[in-house]
Amino acid sequence: MLPALTRLYSQGEAPTIWLCQVYPPESDPEAEALDKIARSLQEKLGLTVLALSVRSYSVADAIARLAADRHSDLVMLGVSREGLLQQVVKGNIPEAIARRVDSTVILVRGPLDRPQS
Repeated sequence: MLPALTRLYSQGEAPTIWLCQVYPPESDPEAEALDKIARSLQEKLGLTVLALSVRSYSVADAIARLAADRHSDLVMLGVSREGLLQQVVKGNIPEAIARRVDSTVILVRGPLDRPQS
């Protein structure tokens, strides 16, 4: 999906992609894995891809601040398939981000698990 979206910027300045992962402040970010993914994306897309590990107690606040600070046109989120009970307990993070960000938000979920035959 990302390669198709980046082609929309064929005229004018090429976009910079920020690959971000939010961690609790007391944890140690796994920057090496994030950097590896960023390098791979940069090679595939031919665009600047920057990895950013962010420490915050609130994922939604961290993403909203980053999007505002970087004047982001688009925020694309990888979304888990957690159950309704988990969303009630932890809150619906993607929904909170979408409400706080002033740009387009695209939620991407992995494929549904197929029942085994």
